[in-house]
Amino acid sequence: MQQAVRYDGWSIITGMDFREKLVIRDPTQEKISNPDYDKCDPQSQQKIYPPKDLTDWDAKMDIRVGNGSNTGLVKSLSVGSGITIGTPDPVDGTIELFIDNTETKSAPIIDSAGKSVYFDLFLIPPTPADNQRVIYGSIKIIQAVTDV
Repeated sequence: MQQAVRYDGWSIITGMDFREKLVIRDPTQEKISNPDYDKCDPQSQQKIYPPKDLTDWDAKMDIRVGNGSNTGLVKSLSVGSGITIGTPDPVDGTIELFIDNTETKSAPIIDSAGKSVYFDLFLIPPTPADNQRVIYGSIKIIQAVTDV
């Protein structure tokens, strides 16, 4: 099982839709040519793992005020309720996260500088096996100045 990646770069702006799309890669497969490889960018990898086939997989993500597992649930996402697997096809390894603007408008804010909340995303395989925590970290919630 691969190690979960920490990511602290997402922001939720109150009153705006939150939408992020991830591609889950399969390190058990042989690397393929990277379609985004740019020979001008020395940081680009020429080969990457192919997308993971997520057919019949499930996913769950909780966003909480504290990083303790039982601290202040802000939002729980699941397939059909904020998580879409495979857009357009589960074999493309994509997971899309979505929270609409009416929900982000009521997100917990302490001050205009923003507040971090914490999340992790689990993939749940179609047959009994270990669930996979694929990404975790913090999301900055920023209060919009204009009330929309």
